[in-house]
Amino acid sequence: MPLPFAFLTAILFGLSFAIGARGENPESGGVFRTTVLTAGFSAFVFLPVISFFVGFHGDWAYVYAVPWKKIPSAVDVVLLSLAAALIPATFRIASSAVERGRADRVLRAALPVSLLTIALAISCEKRLAVSATYVQYHAAFGVVPIGQSSLGRAVLIAWLALAAGSALWLRLVRKGHAF
Repeated sequence: MPLPFAFLTAILFGLSFAIGARGENPESGGVFRTTVLTAGFSAFVFLPVISFFVGFHGDWAYVYAVPWKKIPSAVDVVLLSLAAALIPATFRIASSAVERGRADRVLRAALPVSLLTIALAISCEKRLAVSATYVQYHAAFGVVPIGQSSLGRAVLIAWLALAAGSALWLRLVRKGHAF
């Protein structure tokens, strides 16, 4: 997933997980356990997914805005770490609102983030729909539709991995298991 979308998606995951964990008993350590599960999802599912795209499709991950090869790897690491950290951070902030009976505020917070994500996707539609290098994209040669490229298959697998990880997170939270 492109990095600009990783930040917005991370916030949405954190908000969704806070709603999904509703009803956890704070006295039984449920909030701590769900925070650990959320951090685990972020570290073992979300971070590898976004890291794959930066590592193997860097120009696409930066939405062809800058040539990925000119970006220091330390910048990649910082951006990836920040995006991954947003999930548990957003979860903790939102879950405190849910604990106080303010789940409606969490749902209302998800609306502008969702709308911003959709607006960004629409504005980047042509960039997201192709697989190329920075030079190929800007010179209009060698550009392949995403559905006909390995990038397209990777996007599909990434969304399946995120969905499976989310389903596992929810199952573990509902069953009351730590791992």
